[in-house]
Amino acid sequence: SPRAPLTLSVVLPCANERDFVWRTVGSIVNATPPDELFEIIVVDDASNPAISQELSTTFLRDHRASIIRHDTPQGLIRAKKDGGDAARGDAIVFLDCHVRPMDGWTKPIIAHLRENPRRIVVPEITSLDPDTWQ
Repeated sequence: SPRAPLTLSVVLPCANERDFVWRTVGSIVNATPPDELFEIIVVDDASNPAISQELSTTFLRDHRASIIRHDTPQGLIRAKKDGGDAARGDAIVFLDCHVRPMDGWTKPIIAHLRENPRRIVVPEITSLDPDTWQ
């Protein structure tokens, strides 16, 4: 019988990327099988204005997302650490706040993690036009 799917917590460290964060969150949800996406954690590293002003509570709920807010800039590594500490899925995926995962992006990641759960897996990165989101 097939094994239960691994669930993923996706951590998005964001600093002043409010123009992209809603598209990134939506793209992750659209490209990820629902049984694999446990949550999306947006770590707002002291953005001005706050990312919470861009993403409504309804949007966050509908996209399995939450926001952790740093009131003062902590930097990329601290943002990733805080997001990782809050993650509750079986595996943690760190993505930039301005990405659009392609359909099927989780398949090779989960295959590698099933083969060896102690692995660090890096997704393939393709170019993205910020104006067309293609």
